[in-house]
Amino acid sequence: RASPADAVVSLRAGAGGTLVLAHPIGGGLFAYRELVAALRAGVRVVGLEATEPPRSLGAVASRYAAALDGLEPLVLAGWSAGGVLAHEIACRLVELGAAAPPVVLVDAWPPTREEPEQDELLRSFLFDLSRSMGEEPPPLPRELARLPVAEALGELARERPELARAGVGDLVARYELFATNLRAFERHAPRRYDGPVHVVRPAESELVPEVWSPLARSLTVVEVPGGHYSVLRQPAVLELARAVDRVLDTDR
Repeated sequence: RASPADAVVSLRAGAGGTLVLAHPIGGGLFAYRELVAALRAGVRVVGLEATEPPRSLGAVASRYAAALDGLEPLVLAGWSAGGVLAHEIACRLVELGAAAPPVVLVDAWPPTREEPEQDELLRSFLFDLSRSMGEEPPPLPRELARLPVAEALGELARERPELARAGVGDLVARYELFATNLRAFERHAPRRYDGPVHVVRPAESELVPEVWSPLARSLTVVEVPGGHYSVLRQPAVLELARAVDRVLDTDR
């Protein structure tokens, strides 16, 4: 079994406060690479990366909070489902006696509490993977969605070079982690956080930031260019980095 400290990955060295990036639904930190590069000089950045399938989002947040305990001052941030995870980690840190850190939610929606079916999981996985790579998601015919996941991904990899490059074994492993994380995410019931929450809403998003109002002591909304995926890429990521920098400066 992995220790909590194994999940903490250094993404950039720096002095003073620390920005902690919680992984999105896929479990990795690749999505944040351009954001890390765009932040102002001197910011220390660490990421939280999935090291094992989660029992629940709350259990994952407890493990990460234990790994971060004593690392202050810090700002927690996350994109998409990573924002929900960052919010829960902040709650757990306060329970451990830490000062309530600012939380930055980048186009993050609270869970719907609906259990996804396998075909929905596979479509969501392919959409998220393709968009994260800057590609168009492949179509998923009904007959393909009914196949075992390994067979369906093998068929799709024969038609899509970007999937073939990853290899079917790696795709299946990624899917299994994605599906487990998504189920844990959808079962999670967020609670009120007694600290500052900053919601970053991309201009092309349908997010209604006020859905977070009952879950935060104070709520600040920031509008930036881009959409759900493009907000993490040039040129929109520059405005996102400025928004995160302002939170870091406020917390100093």
